[in-house]
Amino acid sequence: MQHMMAKLRRWLHPQAPSPDEHAPYRIFTRAHDKIVPADQLDTVLGGLSAIDRIHFDKACRTFDGALSEWRTKAQLAALEASNHVRNALSDKARSDTVVTILVDHSGSMKGQSILLAAAAAEVATDFIRILEHCG
Repeated sequence: MQHMMAKLRRWLHPQAPSPDEHAPYRIFTRAHDKIVPADQLDTVLGGLSAIDRIHFDKACRTFDGALSEWRTKAQLAALEASNHVRNALSDKARSDTVVTILVDHSGSMKGQSILLAAAAAEVATDFIRILEHCG
């Protein structure tokens, strides 16, 4: 029974691997991060082929239509939340704040997952714009 409990404890509370175990990658390292401004993404990722562009545009139109109600609700919530943020923070505190949106684009983020992440990033960006331009 003690053996089972110890096994369960290890499973529930795993220890981080030693730095040499998975070298050169380490948990929470920034060594493999690459920061690319949005206007330069095509230079890093490469452009889409003509057929991929057609499929991408069609998927965007379909996705935009499906998310329009959700996006409207999110934007209304962002307007309300922005009033709370403006009341809680000074103009200086808001102007000194930096926001970074990090989007995982690993293999698990294919299809609907990456589209939902993109929609959430869009709503977050809209919220930030509201904070910048109102008040």
